[in-house]
Amino acid sequence: MTQERCRLLFATSFDVRLVDSVNTDGSTIRLLKDSLLPYASMCDLFLFTGDTHRFELASAIEHVPAALFHRFGLWHLSYTIMSAFKIAKRLKGKSLVKGFSAACPGAVLAAKLKEKPSVVFYEYNWAYQVTHVNKGKAFGTLASLIENYVIKNADVVVTRNASLKNELQLRGARRIVIIPLTFDEDVFRPGIDFTELKEKYGIRDEKILMFVGRLHPVKRLDLLLRAIQQLDQKYKLFIVGTGTLENELKEMAESLGVADRVLFTGAVPYSEVPKFMNLADLMVMTSSIEGQPRVLIEAMSCGTPAVGTNVFGIRDTIEEEVTGYLASDDPSDIAEKISKALENEELPHMCRSVALKNYSNKMCIAKEKALFEELLSGH
Repeated sequence: MTQERCRLLFATSFDVRLVDSVNTDGSTIRLLKDSLLPYASMCDLFLFTGDTHRFELASAIEHVPAALFHRFGLWHLSYTIMSAFKIAKRLKGKSLVKGFSAACPGAVLAAKLKEKPSVVFYEYNWAYQVTHVNKGKAFGTLASLIENYVIKNADVVVTRNASLKNELQLRGARRIVIIPLTFDEDVFRPGIDFTELKEKYGIRDEKILMFVGRLHPVKRLDLLLRAIQQLDQKYKLFIVGTGTLENELKEMAESLGVADRVLFTGAVPYSEVPKFMNLADLMVMTSSIEGQPRVLIEAMSCGTPAVGTNVFGIRDTIEEEVTGYLASDDPSDIAEKISKALENEELPHMCRSVALKNYSNKMCIAKEKALFEELLSGH
């Protein structure tokens, strides 16, 4: 690196309205800040988001809101297109653009206009989710066009595992680098006291199953509730998180006769999540698609094994008979794998070491920094 101060520009469709409200504790903002600060020593940091007002991250990071059309429900569209001009204005001297997802054509376009390098992180197939889970075929076609433009025009696409790399090769990415998701091994660790949680939720000798995440259709929590129906009374399921399906899932638990064994905690402070993961005997994830689910890695680091559906992303994270088991989308099979995992007393002993070996925070940040320094140097 020369004495010239470099610029590292992060662009994301992240909408602060989703986390800056009475319903959350701002965990996503803190995670976002923590993901940027490791680079403060090498570059000036700018963050562009799909939002209309500024919010505080840290003194080292300048936040530049990019969206214009919240009133019309078009904030994401204004971010993807109009942000190119805001980003381009700040691409001076030695600069690099990093997009947090493949839904950031404005970031890639700005980099091309100013002939600066661009890196995009690809964690899941956004267009697939838009088509099959969220908005339908018309919006999915638009999402696919945007995503394909980003994948083909970014200088480097960073992804999380071999399955995602294979998909990117088929979609025409120029250069692909695998850097796994990481976690804070000092925060997510075994041995955290959860006595207070046991008392709060009246836990005695039951086996604790845990889901942590959004209550969203892609998570297919209906499959998990049907699996719980096939397990006996010694199991209790914690559903930690909130979302649009919360009331519907509570009604489903009632109709299936498992409401007394399913605890909906709502959103919890991020600082409390490691306690829940230590309380759990097993993490469960029944999604239809994932990228590389951070929650499974964090649970693994706490010594908690997992059962997940054998789908994209989950099967790249759970090591069969080492850190957990994979199941089909049949509730009976999910229930069977849950029982099998809880009978395997060796799984918890292997989880922490696998997490540290494959997803070390220091290792992953070092790989990212090396990539950024290579691109900033002009090679």
